[in-house]
Amino acid sequence: MKRAIVFACMAVLSMSVFAAPPKPGYFEPRKGDVGILHIAHLEPNALDSYRKIITEKILPAAAADSLVRDVYWMVSEDKNETITLMLNSPEVGEITALAPVVWDLAKGLIKDQRYEYCRVLDAFNEGFYPQPGDKAVLITRQIKEGMFEEAKAFLVNSMIAALAADAYNRYYVVLEQKRTNTLYAFSFIRGEVVSDPKVVAIREVGFNRFMAKPFAMKTYSFFAVNDE
Repeated sequence: MKRAIVFACMAVLSMSVFAAPPKPGYFEPRKGDVGILHIAHLEPNALDSYRKIITEKILPAAAADSLVRDVYWMVSEDKNETITLMLNSPEVGEITALAPVVWDLAKGLIKDQRYEYCRVLDAFNEGFYPQPGDKAVLITRQIKEGMFEEAKAFLVNSMIAALAADAYNRYYVVLEQKRTNTLYAFSFIRGEVVSDPKVVAIREVGFNRFMAKPFAMKTYSFFAVNDE
């Protein structure tokens, strides 16, 4: 399978470690691009060691390779869950591997982990490029069977339109996973987590008819960023 082959492609990645990294904002994800989530739950008190691996080993390798993509590493407020969000250019596709290999270096630090392979449904950036210490709010929506396309249209035409018109600047990325009828909506922000009441009303009332269960909302902090 393609994904199994991808994990063996480390030699291809390491050939380009001397390439000059592009400037932030060079790559802007668009509808149809690949979005991949690596969700890991850490062993107790493992965050500092895991973060050191990412910042000292993985981040420099990601910045130096020739693959065009944005990678964001973030940790939950309770310090037990990390998410690696990879937004890949069309040429990169579903490649997940970063040289050196995260899971080899992090043995003993990760309790469990999984990958979610998605597509970018929509993304808009109001001139905001996150840095370590900034926040990411993730809203996960499980959509009812048969309503996925309608829910996607509502999100783009109502929710995103309201976000673009409010007073706050953000970077907003929505991933869709058709296999599970799931929408992952990320808001990248700086400072306190704030929302326009009109946007909240659309989110909490307008979406109710599509939801298979109540949405989950969680806040994370960035601890490493490779924005190309």
